[in-house]
Amino acid sequence: MKKEQKGYMIMLASTAVSAILPLITDYTFRLYPELTAENAVIWGTWGAFLLSSPFFLTSKQNRKSLQKCFNKNLRLIIIVSAITSVSAFAWWFTISKSNSGITELLGRSEVVIAFFLGIFILKEKTNFYEVLTITLAILGLTLISTLNGEINFLIAIMMILSRSLYALQSLLIKKFAPKIDGFSFGYFRIFFMGIFLTTIFGLTGKIETIPLKAVIFYSIGLTSNAAIGKMLYFQAHNYLPISKLNIFLMLQTIFVLLGSFLIFKDEISLQKILGSLLLLGGITIFYSMQNKKRFFRKKKEPLTNIQN
Repeated sequence: MKKEQKGYMIMLASTAVSAILPLITDYTFRLYPELTAENAVIWGTWGAFLLSSPFFLTSKQNRKSLQKCFNKNLRLIIIVSAITSVSAFAWWFTISKSNSGITELLGRSEVVIAFFLGIFILKEKTNFYEVLTITLAILGLTLISTLNGEINFLIAIMMILSRSLYALQSLLIKKFAPKIDGFSFGYFRIFFMGIFLTTIFGLTGKIETIPLKAVIFYSIGLTSNAAIGKMLYFQAHNYLPISKLNIFLMLQTIFVLLGSFLIFKDEISLQKILGSLLLLGGITIFYSMQNKKRFFRKKKEPLTNIQN
């Protein structure tokens, strides 16, 4: 499997697993509407850390990988964890005030932000089809962000803040740790997120006990996203430029929209459908053109010996 194809497969897996978080979080907030975003993100983060710890700590090889990653990337781990703590709270605040479908639709602004960061800051090369994909994504996001009654100014700002900071993560990792061990890095990120969030919300008196069932649900959701999904996401940085890396995140929107319709019976308006079709059409064009370029690439003729 070629390098880019492997990156796309890793991102596809990351996207599918990460779609669990918004759905299970949405369900938990509907089940316990009195819960706050602060407590959801704190309890979920520490729960995800505990659930993922046996994978890393019971294996000698994984412990060595953790030590190597820690020694090599400690400063970057702390910076990214601090950025993620802010972006994670903004995301949880958004979903606590809205629903999973709308949150994920607005969240795809990360794709556009990462694309422009890669092009203008990292000087990554692009082509007509990638620009067309991003143009369709912008049109889809614009259409979705004007949904009357489902989105207000604060929700939109908080989600754009969250996605901008997540895109900044990709920039930092690509620039300062291009050969990162995504799994070890992701594990440390969860740990330091827990420390940052507990310190901030502990000092402000925001931490409260919540029902055990809610802790379990938040923990499972964050394990699927912050642990498994993001570890795969960080690993994909080794195979793809960030301008291409995040394009597959648009699929997560489709997964979550379908899930919110099937599970919660959320309304799917014509506006949502058109916005989603623009997003899906963009990624279809992008991936089709990537395969087409490989298909039409001329193969070198094998050299043969001519005997007289």
